[in-house]
Amino acid sequence: MKLKATLQGHTSGIYKLVAEDDILFSASGDGILAGWDLKTFQPSPFSVKVGLPVYSVAVQDARMLIGQGHGGIHVIDRESKKEIRHLKFHEKGVFDICYNPLQNHFYSTGGGGSLSVFDGDNYNLLLQIPLSGGKLRRLLLSPD
Repeated sequence: MKLKATLQGHTSGIYKLVAEDDILFSASGDGILAGWDLKTFQPSPFSVKVGLPVYSVAVQDARMLIGQGHGGIHVIDRESKKEIRHLKFHEKGVFDICYNPLQNHFYSTGGGGSLSVFDGDNYNLLLQIPLSGGKLRRLLLSPD
């Protein structure tokens, strides 16, 4: 395998990478969610500064959900780069977010050990389950 490019720009650790079409999104401890064009290996026009460490990101069509270090989730319109909603379901960092298109639900995990389930249309909290006294860092959806 041959190295194709080195993408530089963040000033802190990268916590999450998500590929969507020809763009790679990188979430970093410097408080920035950056986009990179995978054809040219240059920064894409998409970049959002959150101001707190960004640990997680999920894509839902024209929206992005960004989980940050103080328990907040920013719902961002990808076209305008404006915040639509700010959710606060976790007391500590939001370490992972994933979208279930079959149920139209989002799931998020955090540093407080809980799993949150919320609606994909209005982002209302449907369920919160305390699972651990420690951090929950990763979510995976089963195909069934």
